[in-house]
Amino acid sequence: MKESNSLNLNNPEIFINRELSWLDFSRRVLELAEDPATPLMERVKYAGIMGLIYDEFAMKRIGGLLRKISRKKNKASPDGLSPRQTLLKACKELNLQNELLSSLLENKIRPALADAGFPILNYKDLNSKQQNEVDDYFKNSVEPILIPLAVDGAHPFPFISTLGINIALQVKDKKKKNPRFVRIKVPPNRPRWVPLSGGGFVPLEQIIIANIKNLFPAAKEVSSYLFRVIMTHGTDSLKMKSWRDFPLVVSSAWLQRNLLLADLQVLHVLKFVRICQKNSNSGSKNNSK
Repeated sequence: MKESNSLNLNNPEIFINRELSWLDFSRRVLELAEDPATPLMERVKYAGIMGLIYDEFAMKRIGGLLRKISRKKNKASPDGLSPRQTLLKACKELNLQNELLSSLLENKIRPALADAGFPILNYKDLNSKQQNEVDDYFKNSVEPILIPLAVDGAHPFPFISTLGINIALQVKDKKKKNPRFVRIKVPPNRPRWVPLSGGGFVPLEQIIIANIKNLFPAAKEVSSYLFRVIMTHGTDSLKMKSWRDFPLVVSSAWLQRNLLLADLQVLHVLKFVRICQKNSNSGSKNNSK
């Protein structure tokens, strides 16, 4: 009887990378969201579920890779990839998936929601009556609970909770040469989506930004930027000395373009996060040496 060929367990090609397989799963979820045969609300749900996948992936798997890199543990996994190589591949795949999902939301899902009677609108696209409506909501229900936190020599950089949506402001005063940096957290105890009486929804952060002059009436100019931070699991073990040492920064300027985070009575949209690891460029340089 002829013996069958034995499996070579030292061959990295027979193994699947533990971290990248997580992103393979999110890719399959994305395919469900892209499928036009899937009911609209199910497509919205699948697109939102991807946000939960990415949040957990960043907090657990990327956090683990960063700890290995910071401790100089460069041993390759059974699939042959080092922690830094795995991190770079993960960031590349995350950025690619973000582009696909952003295009899907903007060009397919949002127009379909509008046709179904659930338009997601930008503040700048509202008519004067609608703007007055949401401005009154801001003055009565949102402005009283906002807490702007300035950062200067007398005020240290504030603690930023993970997964929250924040607004960074550059406030230029008439009598001061240099602008001030101010951070405002979008209040989580108010609905993320503000309904309009005539139908449709507007994201709360856009309403706050549109009315930001009310908080700084004497300012010459106020520039605003949205951002979101994910704290990886075990961040303390990385011995960060200041906020600049955060190993993982989530750039969320895309939130102004790709509106996906809601909990409506008839529509349940979760959240999507673009993961961007600021050390990826330096990692690629190190690998080339």
